[in-house]
Amino acid sequence: MNKSVSIFVIAYNMEQYIDKCVSSLLKQSYDNYKIVLIENGSNKDHTREIIEDYANRYDKVEKILIDHNEQYGNALELAIKNCDSDYFIICDPDDYLEEDALEKLIKRSHDADLVCGSRNVFYEDNDEVDYDSCINGDITTIHNDDISVNEETYNDLFFLNPTPHSKLYKTECVKDIVIPKETFTDNVLYFKALMEAKEVVYDETLNVSNYLINRTGNSTTTYKPSYIRAFHTMTKGLIDTCQKSTNYSKLKGIFALRLYLSLKDMIHLLHSIKGSKEEILQYMIDLYDTIMPVVQENKDVLSSYSKYYTLDRYDRFLMNPLFGKMVYKRSVKKIIEE
Repeated sequence: MNKSVSIFVIAYNMEQYIDKCVSSLLKQSYDNYKIVLIENGSNKDHTREIIEDYANRYDKVEKILIDHNEQYGNALELAIKNCDSDYFIICDPDDYLEEDALEKLIKRSHDADLVCGSRNVFYEDNDEVDYDSCINGDITTIHNDDISVNEETYNDLFFLNPTPHSKLYKTECVKDIVIPKETFTDNVLYFKALMEAKEVVYDETLNVSNYLINRTGNSTTTYKPSYIRAFHTMTKGLIDTCQKSTNYSKLKGIFALRLYLSLKDMIHLLHSIKGSKEEILQYMIDLYDTIMPVVQENKDVLSSYSKYYTLDRYDRFLMNPLFGKMVYKRSVKKIIEE
């Protein structure tokens, strides 16, 4: 049980929140861990000074100082590649962990490559706390399971929220990861781990992370055309990473379905994206051109995943290599013009 764990905290202009975060990490009941604070070139507050103070005062705290602000993906990739612990977990500086978080995750791991739990959601403007299982209970059957990559229920894991909350990663499983530098880095890390893992644990009772959902300026509250561009950049990197991974041949069908559903999710989000209509349309076409070759290559097996999604006539039109792009472009333009 005495596996070593690193906790990564990547902070950029977060002095308002970081004390609560680091305090929760210093109180962990598990002993064999360290906290790695990555100061990502803050330029508007005293985040760097706070991090340096923690590193000077506590033996469990290490610091990585980045002089100029890097994209989150750069900082996370640097932390993973330099990690010398058996496992790592990510805690955003505006979130915090329960005091027994590491103890529970390690105890539940059974040497798995990835341990996934649930999370508590809290808010900046009130005292409410909500439970989030992080998984779509309408289409999945797992609750408290050790799942081998050879089991059919492994596919359920593709419908788990890829955010890092309550996720314990085995370092060797993702050590060689290359992360796109914009955003959605959590997606690449999580799906890379699924594509490399031999066994994954999901336990809905492991609600050991606390997630601040409505922080002012949080990327989940604002959508511009660049949101689609960033998602496209991530998707290109994700496909390249996963196609080179150990389990790709076993999982390429469910991966293709997950990619396709992400494209449909972006279509549904178009009403919330404000900006240049020309930019929006072009970014959406780029996304289609990246995702659909993978989908079309695996379209003959997609119907076997009806547990997760049933293809309809419109889906089959979009997947048609002859006129699917024309149908898609027309649909997107109609939504943008509304």
